[in-house]
Amino acid sequence: MNTIRTVAKNTSALLGGEAVSRVLTFLITLYIARSLGAESLGQYAFALAFVSLFRVFADMGLNTLTTREVAKDHKMAGKYLTNLLTIKSLLGFLTFLLVYLAVHATGKSEELSLLMYVAALWIWAESLGGLVQSVFSGFESMEYVALLNVVEKAVLFGVSFYALLSDVPHKLLWLISAYPISSLCAFFVGIILLAVRGLPVRMEVDRKFWMDVLRAGWPFALMGILGGIYLYTDRVLLSIIQGEDRVVGWYTAGAKAFWTVYAVQAFFYRALFPTASKTYSESTEDYIRMLKRTGRLIFTYTIPVATVGIVWAPKVVDFFYGHNYAPTVLVLQILLINLVIKGWTGLYGSTVLNVTGRQKDFMCAVGLGALVNVVLNILLIPPLSLNGVAVATVCAEATVGFVAYLRARKVVELSVAQYIWKPALASGAMAVLWLYGRGVIWTASGFAAFLALLWLTRCVRRQDISFLSASLGLRRAA
Repeated sequence: MNTIRTVAKNTSALLGGEAVSRVLTFLITLYIARSLGAESLGQYAFALAFVSLFRVFADMGLNTLTTREVAKDHKMAGKYLTNLLTIKSLLGFLTFLLVYLAVHATGKSEELSLLMYVAALWIWAESLGGLVQSVFSGFESMEYVALLNVVEKAVLFGVSFYALLSDVPHKLLWLISAYPISSLCAFFVGIILLAVRGLPVRMEVDRKFWMDVLRAGWPFALMGILGGIYLYTDRVLLSIIQGEDRVVGWYTAGAKAFWTVYAVQAFFYRALFPTASKTYSESTEDYIRMLKRTGRLIFTYTIPVATVGIVWAPKVVDFFYGHNYAPTVLVLQILLINLVIKGWTGLYGSTVLNVTGRQKDFMCAVGLGALVNVVLNILLIPPLSLNGVAVATVCAEATVGFVAYLRARKVVELSVAQYIWKPALASGAMAVLWLYGRGVIWTASGFAAFLALLWLTRCVRRQDISFLSASLGLRRAA
């Protein structure tokens, strides 16, 4: 299977599974927002965000390392699986102790503290499930990764809606408990699939191997720590500084909508990572060609989608969440700018720096972004509340993307400016027509102008269309 066809197969599998997963998780958030209110949604989001700051301690960068090394040599899969099962079991116990001490130090209510303790079990279970998925990713068998994602989210959806629709007490506790339950179910399904594939499913202790993988994985681990600070401190700081659960709920509603849209490019990059690693080790020329195609596709997706989302955000929020979530509109509009910036970051960070073994450079970029995020959150939350969090998030991501670009330039010469101005021009024309007029005619005119400018500027090439068609399963990749 050639490189394009492999990426197409992986992307198609992941997008199929992630589409189901994202829809289910979005429905859970939506139903909590509408039935329990913004305050309960804020408590739910805070508990998950707080324990997520400790996720890296249950993984220590070993999942990413496993994907990269198994992609290079499939024979190492059994070694990584058996030893990392043992390591992660120990790390999970230590992580729970860290969470327990941290929760005790926050002084939160007993009810909220219990939610965080249960969520800590999810961190351990998710880390084990992530190991299984990383092995499949190393085999470039993304259909199994997609299957495990669907299993996990289906169980999560089932338990969550049982709690929401029944008369059980302590609904939030049930909702949080759904996370470790669903992660463990997916883990056991994955273990069975690996056993059927012939891999040894047991726990081993190879001290020399442990030292080697922990030494190799620490840059990924440190990047995970910085990434955790970067991704999850927003809701934690918003809750601590603002002190209102409903404000956290409003922000969470906008953030959940953004992450749902972002899933497409996130899983495209995830599908690309093992294949890019293998291609880079075999042919630099093919690797550069892959990067250029990735740049064209990612910006042709992110810029129009961000534009559509920003223009239609008021109607989207009102339709899904209701008029009580009006403060969410501006948050969503600001966060959608990040869709384009994350496309840039994913290209230069994940697909260049991590693939070429320069994860320390990407770690520096993420670290600086985490620092910018924390500082701006502290400065902007008091005057701007939840909108300040959104602004801080965009500025932090821009910092990561810029530093990653500077470091990646030392590895490959890849200019993406030519891939940005064309979809930006087409999207701008579409937005102007939509903002100028109302109704079906103006909406159709905006879409027509967008498609016409894409065609006139030759934004997407025939090979790119073939690639997308293959990714969607419409026909085979060229």
